[in-house]
Amino acid sequence: MHVVFRESRGLEETATPRDVGQDPADLVVLSLSERRGQMPLKELLNLKFLGVQVEEAHSMYERIAGRILLDQLSPSWLILSNGFRKSQALLAAKRISDVMFSIILIVLMAPVAALVALAILLESGRPLLFRQGRVGLNGRTFQIIKFRSMWQQVTPPSNQTWTADEDPRITRVGRFIRKFRLDEIPQLINVLLGDMSMVGPRPEQPDLARMLEQEVPYYDQRHSLRPGITGWAQVRCGYGASIHQSRVKLEHDLFYIKHLSAMLDSVILFETAKVLLSGRGAK
Repeated sequence: MHVVFRESRGLEETATPRDVGQDPADLVVLSLSERRGQMPLKELLNLKFLGVQVEEAHSMYERIAGRILLDQLSPSWLILSNGFRKSQALLAAKRISDVMFSIILIVLMAPVAALVALAILLESGRPLLFRQGRVGLNGRTFQIIKFRSMWQQVTPPSNQTWTADEDPRITRVGRFIRKFRLDEIPQLINVLLGDMSMVGPRPEQPDLARMLEQEVPYYDQRHSLRPGITGWAQVRCGYGASIHQSRVKLEHDLFYIKHLSAMLDSVILFETAKVLLSGRGAK
């Protein structure tokens, strides 16, 4: 298939029927900035009626890459785009499956959780669990629960930061349980309490979330769903520890929110199982 890319900045930069005749194309992809009155409607209509497929760049990129590109993304595209539907039936079914899955996994993972707790106790003592504020549904803050994987700090850090590679605060047991995500087993309690879902955007620390809302457009839209233990961004691009990586993760989160479905959740859970077995992408 022959593809022509055109940016809608004026009539002189737009494909015309004569262009198609000289250089036959099956698809014209338009990169549309919001410039009122400058879209070459006549030329595009001619192309359309000649049988040439005309598609907007964001939609094509979304379909191919599994993420919604933030560059030049306009509010009107988000408002008029198909998807982003959250029917009460779908949300209720998601909540019911969350409760069922969390109960089953709590029972199945109880022996593993007991071993992890014993290993933490022997290496670094109490407390066994780590609690931290995270931003959840509709921007509300909740306490996330994890197995403690770092040495206890007498003075807590003054600011919230991402975990770095080879962070010296991580214990030997902590490095192992982080690699295979065993530190996240207690988050099943968060799911039962309704703070989290099995699948959704990962919850961020409040200070980091406020900073990212200033730096990354549409970041606060990820709070329209319960945060998840795993998510589309986690299985596609792993851990994000910078503004740029958080931006890429948001592009995946927006794709997930737009295409929310039981089938997509099933795909994510399957991919998560593969990640757990390989231990890749941990921090």
